[in-house]
Amino acid sequence: METVDDGRLLLLDIRSSQSFAQSRIRGALNLCIPTTLLKRPTFNIQKLQQTFQGGSGSGKFAEWRNMDYIVVYDAHASEKRDAVTAQNMVKKFTNEGFTGHTAILRGGFGMFQKSFAELIDDGSAAPLAGQGGSGGRVNGGLAPVIGGVHLPQSTNELDPFFSNIRQNMDLADGVGQFDVARPADLESPLLPQWLRNAASKNDHGQKVAEQFLRIEQDEQARMRNAYAAFKLDKEQMCKFQLSGVEKGGKNRYKDILPFDHARVRLQNRPAGACDYVNASHISASRSHKRYIASQGPLPATFDDFWSVIWEQHVRVIVMLTAESEGGQLKCHPYWKGKEFGAIKLRPLSEKKVSLDIDNHRSESGAAHPTQVAADWGRKRANTTTTLESSTPANPKNPQNQAESPYVLIRKFALSHSAYPFAPIREITHLYFPSWPDFGTPAQPSHLLALVELANLVQRAGLPFETASVVGSRVSPPEGGSVAWHDEPENDEHARPMLVHCSAGCGRTGTFCAVDSVIDMLKRQRQVKLAAARAKGSQGDTAMVDRDEELSPRTVRPTDAPGFFDFAPAAAAASGPAPPGSDPHWPEKDTADLIQKTVEDFREQRLSMVQSLRQYVLCYETILEWVNRTHDRAVNTIGGRRRSGSLQQALRES
Repeated sequence: METVDDGRLLLLDIRSSQSFAQSRIRGALNLCIPTTLLKRPTFNIQKLQQTFQGGSGSGKFAEWRNMDYIVVYDAHASEKRDAVTAQNMVKKFTNEGFTGHTAILRGGFGMFQKSFAELIDDGSAAPLAGQGGSGGRVNGGLAPVIGGVHLPQSTNELDPFFSNIRQNMDLADGVGQFDVARPADLESPLLPQWLRNAASKNDHGQKVAEQFLRIEQDEQARMRNAYAAFKLDKEQMCKFQLSGVEKGGKNRYKDILPFDHARVRLQNRPAGACDYVNASHISASRSHKRYIASQGPLPATFDDFWSVIWEQHVRVIVMLTAESEGGQLKCHPYWKGKEFGAIKLRPLSEKKVSLDIDNHRSESGAAHPTQVAADWGRKRANTTTTLESSTPANPKNPQNQAESPYVLIRKFALSHSAYPFAPIREITHLYFPSWPDFGTPAQPSHLLALVELANLVQRAGLPFETASVVGSRVSPPEGGSVAWHDEPENDEHARPMLVHCSAGCGRTGTFCAVDSVIDMLKRQRQVKLAAARAKGSQGDTAMVDRDEELSPRTVRPTDAPGFFDFAPAAAAASGPAPPGSDPHWPEKDTADLIQKTVEDFREQRLSMVQSLRQYVLCYETILEWVNRTHDRAVNTIGGRRRSGSLQQALRES
């Protein structure tokens, strides 16, 4: 700064606008952009410049190509792994051809302030970008902007939190559009109406993109109200209040915070003690499935994380991120310790399982979901068991294994010193490292296999006295496919499954949405079966084979009712149905279950199913499930017909 002309140095302060207003390095521009936006290739330099909307900083920023140096600093990052946001900011310039020098201040503003106090400007900040000197609006009525976020027009006060709303700039150019891929042999007339519309080849994913845009816009409105609520009296606060804004050391990302009404609270804490953890209770209104969506634990929150596992009676943890990706730390290894406060963790086993459900051969000695199904079908979580892998697993380099993706299944024994007589709990940890941030697995079938495997171990972990709520009809494994379960979740108080990625929203939301929608489709199928049986008992229709009745696409005359031909059920399906917004929803096929589920989730945690690509993946995975369910039923029916057992069953009925 002492040797380079100010006109040749672009100094970017990426701290919050509140911190920048209090003090800053002399000549710096404030550019506080949410982490989730900086990671996106489509959020380019042009969009960065739009955040200024005029003002004194806009002109200087526009000259970035002519600068000799671009220097970025945050609050206090001293190591590369802690300066992820600064690195992403620098990449925006280098990716667009900047040929000058780039740098990140080691130690951030804090260390610089201690070393060069004379270069610190702690006076009043210049007028906000996009504002005139009086704080009014300029540029043809544009609202004032800080860090890419249009501030509320009803006040001129600086809102230190509002700048974290990622959707404001993200929605400026829409959300894009992707075709919804579908299995080649899946016939459209045999799908429910909502899924048929979404997967229409002629539509090219436009309807799905429009739905996702509305979901994003709804969240944008919620977030405006949530951040504005910081200025209101408690009596006036809206439903969607953010929690943990002041808990910086307990949040992996500053812009992913839980809603207060849905957050998980640590239990049995002394009066006045902190009960905060960045995790949310998640459930869809049309399913009894329950989840805890959590960020990837930080070292400072390891004890809290395992406390949640104990207090919420979790038996299955699904980890959907690699420990690091692209040189950036995504999740700390919270399972490697042995003591976490009063909780003790003891490793039992580790097993590698292929998720390629089309591969009939086990590769490299790795277990296949078929074998895992057989193993877990005979076990319960109140006994500690060991499943030894025939080959050593390598969690740090999962991509160096065979080409097909794998899940690492770890089993732990969990105990609590405050409950010495409580049974030791067996915890299953499913680690799927092949799902990139903001991206998708290689194939929808891989996500489907992971969902089915997670449900398999979840059911295996049920105590004996509650096992009766789970349907017992599991198809026998055939030809390397996972074991399938045909019954929906009927327990209104089902144990939650804890699911996390890095932020606990994008990949986490996608997994939970797919699992929940499959559960809803199973319930709709159950209702249809009950209706068919009721008609049969009244002599209205011929009885059909149960396997055929359960198939979404069955070999039948073209004028016969199909799996997704809905009619009012004359008999209730077993188990209490989730109410949903419409008590008759299981009898209809017009409501888009994926859209409704994501809307439910977004009201419980920010950015659940974070990107359009992940939203499309939900549809592709459900289509894959429908197709495979059909294939399984056809194979079963074909075998029974060849043996004559089907005809015999029909005659006996």
